[in-house]
Amino acid sequence: MRRVIALIVIFVGCAVAWATLAGVTRTRSYSQTGGLRGQVAELWGSPQIQRAPQLTFHWTTEALREEERVVEGKPTVVGRRVTVPHQLRRHPASTAGHADLRLDMRRKGLIWFPLYDVDFEATWTYVHERPEAGELEIALPFPDHSGVYDGFRFVLDGAPIALQPSGGQVTHRVAVRPGQRLALEVAYRTRGMTTWQYQPGEGVSRLQAFDFTLDTDFAAIDFPGGTLSPTEKASNEQGGWRLRWTFEQVVTGMGLG
Repeated sequence: MRRVIALIVIFVGCAVAWATLAGVTRTRSYSQTGGLRGQVAELWGSPQIQRAPQLTFHWTTEALREEERVVEGKPTVVGRRVTVPHQLRRHPASTAGHADLRLDMRRKGLIWFPLYDVDFEATWTYVHERPEAGELEIALPFPDHSGVYDGFRFVLDGAPIALQPSGGQVTHRVAVRPGQRLALEVAYRTRGMTTWQYQPGEGVSRLQAFDFTLDTDFAAIDFPGGTLSPTEKASNEQGGWRLRWTFEQVVTGMGLG
């Protein structure tokens, strides 16, 4: 009986010791996660959301405005022609994009962080359906303002354009006329952490001729809340997944990733 009691005491003591060690380790890990995540983000990159380019059409019209003036001591109404600026948000006529994600697990302290390299490329087309001529402003935001974008290309109708980023994005204006069609190509390589998403528009947007493909070299994937499920899913040669979103025409406010 004494031996049995001794064994029980030893077992309970070991169980308590292991539970205490597990609790301390867990608490320490969670307490370090926030600080370590920031350090890893500074070294590698943050979770990324690549948004579609914002297209804004600018044009002007002339209007006659009446002003009251005093002429020779008498109030007189005088007409004056003024230029009135207008702007209207537009959407791409088609989208064809591809992102290739390669997982690179890194440990910091006691925590493993899912880091990745991503090659991104996309082509958006715009058809100017307005009857007025004017300028189309193209604003492409970067997914991470502090990120590094290697091999960045901004090509408009086959012509590369060198742009200076400002405010976390690049902006370019081009003259457009009724019926004109433009093609914008963008590509880069960068690094991020945990999640990668593509957001087709701001708020609820209309997607036309939309085709986007995402390749991974890892099989363990998850879809964040508020994102669209892929229309096609198949294994690829890298041992991961090829995910594809294709829509002829759909209205949605959700992203994908």
